[in-house]
Amino acid sequence: MALPTVEELLEKDIFQLLEIEGADEATKKQIFQTMLNTVNARAINRVASLLTEKEAEEFKELAERGDPPKLQHWLDEREIDLPKIITEEAIRYRTEIVSLISSADKK
Repeated sequence: MALPTVEELLEKDIFQLLEIEGADEATKKQIFQTMLNTVNARAINRVASLLTEKEAEEFKELAERGDPPKLQHWLDEREIDLPKIITEEAIRYRTEIVSLISSADKK
């Protein structure tokens, strides 16, 4: 597997990039859920790294309450762009996975 171009990385379906588009739907769903959980965890860790300990506790409490508009307002007050962070982490993770698979194929 050759490394994809930036355009391919952004446009192609992740299953095409990993060359597993023929996998059954249950497998695809499981892979997708794992990827989603990883990206979310990375985004949360990145946000936490931008906060003081007190703010990190507030962030955790707000997130656990499940009130997205309130959480978004809180992040906006601190000039933290969560959608941007999630997008960046998704692209990073996608790139890492494709590179890892490509490296494994070469061995």
